[in-house]
Amino acid sequence: MLVTHNVLAHWLNSDHADVIDLGSLKRRLAEHGVNGRGWRLCLDYGDALFSPLQNGLFSSDQSVAIASNAIASNAIAYLRLLQACEMDVLPPPELVASMTLWHLPKDRLSVIPPLFFRAAWKACVAAQYSETELDDFIGTRVVPVASWFFSSGSHESVDDIRLKAGWTTLMRLRREWFIAQARTLGEEEWPPILRSHVWDALRFSALFSETQLEEEGNVMGHCVGSYADRCRSELLRIYSVRYYKTGRRVATLSAIEVRTGHWEIDQLKGPGNADVDPRVWRAARVFLDKLGYVSSRPGPVRQFLDCLRLIAADASEECPDFVF
Repeated sequence: MLVTHNVLAHWLNSDHADVIDLGSLKRRLAEHGVNGRGWRLCLDYGDALFSPLQNGLFSSDQSVAIASNAIASNAIAYLRLLQACEMDVLPPPELVASMTLWHLPKDRLSVIPPLFFRAAWKACVAAQYSETELDDFIGTRVVPVASWFFSSGSHESVDDIRLKAGWTTLMRLRREWFIAQARTLGEEEWPPILRSHVWDALRFSALFSETQLEEEGNVMGHCVGSYADRCRSELLRIYSVRYYKTGRRVATLSAIEVRTGHWEIDQLKGPGNADVDPRVWRAARVFLDKLGYVSSRPGPVRQFLDCLRLIAADASEECPDFVF
């Protein structure tokens, strides 16, 4: 494999010649804290080292001068991150590419604690060895945890001892953080928004704990019991649909807020994931209108939902003070 070192030299503006002076490049990197381990990775892998990020954190729509400085800073930060992990090989390129989705403050790689990156790296390797699809693991586990970690400010508060404990601990801390934020609004594990609503002989009752979801899933014979993490960290709410007079369960509704005050049906299933009749669909749409009206009103619950939206989408804005 042909190893080239053109892009790093270009970003550092250290050499415009056709043949890169590796000695000069090494000295420039050393001036910025890249040690022998980082230099060895750079020497061994060259430009390929940075390729997973060249469509993300190593590109910019800003002016050429600003972009060049930002990219050079990120390149140096990435080398220092790798050397601090002391792994001597490169992380999975899928993991590296996912860093563009981590909501890093000002897209700066320098804010990533090496122990956090090492924990994510080892978790990805473990997933590969357990024959878990790596892209799926990164999308459903790594990105959500990283998005929370950086957008909530936890990268500044979680200590090294807990980071050393590994990925399972980070997942637990994320879960506890969301529960703690929800508990500022009540005793539920996530704010129910609208606890109960009756229309056309049907009652829509909010499920606001993992225990309630598991009970609903067991009785109805579907997988809603596994939705707790989504309810804690996403704009998703689950409702048990029952006959008002008898209490018999008819269906389970999962609703998702696609924009402020506008909810859509994620799933509406009867027992065993069976289809429901049109009457239930009509009632569900009426219920969503009511849910939208309640959720759009200003107040602590709306602030909480807005923060979830930022964590899930674009954390470049500031969340209301009561949450963070």
